[in-house]
Amino acid sequence: MFHRLWTIYLKSGMGQLINQSKIQCNYPVDVKIWPEEVKNMLSSREINKKNEHKICSQLVECHLQVLHYNYHIQAIKYEYNTRHNPNEYQKNIMKQLCHSMYKKETTEQEVHFIQQQINYYNLSDQSFEDSSLLQSTSIHSIENSLIRQHLLNQYKDIIAQSKTFFLNVRMTIAEEQQDKYKEIHDLEIKKMWLDRHIMNHQEKLPLVMIDLINECCHKIHECIQCIYKFKIQPFLSSAL
Repeated sequence: MFHRLWTIYLKSGMGQLINQSKIQCNYPVDVKIWPEEVKNMLSSREINKKNEHKICSQLVECHLQVLHYNYHIQAIKYEYNTRHNPNEYQKNIMKQLCHSMYKKETTEQEVHFIQQQINYYNLSDQSFEDSSLLQSTSIHSIENSLIRQHLLNQYKDIIAQSKTFFLNVRMTIAEEQQDKYKEIHDLEIKKMWLDRHIMNHQEKLPLVMIDLINECCHKIHECIQCIYKFKIQPFLSSAL
């Protein structure tokens, strides 16, 4: 259902929703129109008239890719849990490694994402003129131009310092989380191989099940990367 919905969104945005050979209209039906449901998912900073088509198409394609990745992940888990008849230990290993892989990849991508935000806000030509914070302030109502400009400059400095402090705190926390979940995932992999050496034949993981776990973790890795590739795009585009 979700795949069909996002496919309809994509066709609408590409001007391919209506088949012109089947429906005759006295108006064009190949106009590229992105549904409001798609545009409402994007912030005003991310989207404008110039980049609307590009950003909306990237969003929809990202959602479609995530649906594909999730399908593969569920198909692998189905194969593992249904056709290989795992015992409780083997079921738990699959759950633990997939979960730790998800946390490991998410925290790694979050560090990269925050770094791109820092780079974006540190750009020498980065302007605060369009900032919603500046637009909402009553400083603009001050009639004396010298006083108004002086206060605006102070206000900009405060905003810049606050953003820098906030992003640095986020980066510190994100890096700690990254190290934590990388260590957890690595330890769980080592434990899996150690258990395989010391357990009896019936309890330990067969290589075919280990291959399925690795494949599932790889799909999780690709899925998270796909999500963050879209999230990071506005900052990369602005840095060019």
